[in-house]
Amino acid sequence: METHQHLIRNAKNKKNIWIGLSDRVREGEFVWSNGAPLGSFHPWRGKNFPRTDCVEMMKLRGIYKWRVKRCKAKSNYFCQQTATTNP
Repeated sequence: METHQHLIRNAKNKKNIWIGLSDRVREGEFVWSNGAPLGSFHPWRGKNFPRTDCVEMMKLRGIYKWRVKRCKAKSNYFCQQTATTNP
């Protein structure tokens, strides 16, 4: 939930945004791009069809929900980086 709220705050009103979540390895088992499991929070909209594997955050009527789409679809995206500090 905390990550979802952070993404919403930084979405800048974009309609569709890839969030780095997919079930490409095993159908129906969603993991983040770093390999971490999804966890219990998932505001889904729609169904997970066999050839749709990547998850995007979609804005509909002012609310962001997640939906599974084909990974080839073009969309905005979030990219998470690890912060580094210089000595």
